[in-house]
Amino acid sequence: MLVHELAHALQDQHFGLGRHVEYREDGGDEQSAVHALAEGDATSAMFDVLQGQPATALPEEALRAQI
Repeated sequence: MLVHELAHALQDQHFGLGRHVEYREDGGDEQSAVHALAEGDATSAMFDVLQGQPATALPEEALRAQI
């Protein structure tokens, strides 16, 4: 969990996530896309550390079990 949250901190530091996820009446699609990208990236980083290899190298069955 720490790796996941540190990934979010780095994302925010480099891309300013806050300004992309603040509520705007016309921002639903953008906000959903940014959330999905940020969560996927942080989850992938977490799997990289937990498994000792990139998440993309895991067998599909193992990745499904982790998710």
